[in-house]
Amino acid sequence: MTPAEELAAAATKLRETAAKTTPGAWITYPATSRDDDRDDQPWTVSTSYCANDGSPCEPTCDRDVVVAGECLLRAGDAAWIVLACPMLAAPLAALLDDQVGIFDTFADSVAPDFAERIALPALRLARLINGGAS
Repeated sequence: MTPAEELAAAATKLRETAAKTTPGAWITYPATSRDDDRDDQPWTVSTSYCANDGSPCEPTCDRDVVVAGECLLRAGDAAWIVLACPMLAAPLAALLDDQVGIFDTFADSVAPDFAERIALPALRLARLINGGAS
């Protein structure tokens, strides 16, 4: 697979995976009580707004994305999941698509190594998304 194909495959994987998730921005809150934000208790990841009326979600609104259950989803883990919500996929995929253009422009010219050096951070990201080593 060429570097351009790796970038394009990662962009496609991001879009397709995000399309299968709960849409919208996500939030996190303590599973036991919103007033108790200790890290040593279970946390929940939820959509930020209820689908029915647009108000902020509460634990009973059935819009939870990740519920700790028997495992302990710590505050930091929940915050990371929220950071990587599906809304990140489109701009990240667009960034990878832009890097494909670099390879389309330079790879067949006298500077294929130049293209790979410019796009190396995006190529490393694409390889991780595609399941390979960076």
